[in-house]
Amino acid sequence: MVVTQNQIDDAIELANESKRALYLKIEAELKKGCEPCKEDLQAYDNLNASIFFLTHTQEGIENHCITVNDIWVQINYVKENSFVC
Repeated sequence: MVVTQNQIDDAIELANESKRALYLKIEAELKKGCEPCKEDLQAYDNLNASIFFLTHTQEGIENHCITVNDIWVQINYVKENSFVC
């Protein structure tokens, strides 16, 4: 299996866009005086973790901490759990 840098970059961009959308949704809830949805907060945290993971793939590969399959799984996670409002 091969994962390209473009695929990693696209997943990071998608995660960032979704994270921004979630931020705006959470911010709107807070401005209304409402408690943000726990699922939205968790999704925001998960996307943040995905971005961190994907931006450090080269180090992980070099240190034999992660595999190409791990990267592929993370890319698919971002695709399946992202949205842009």
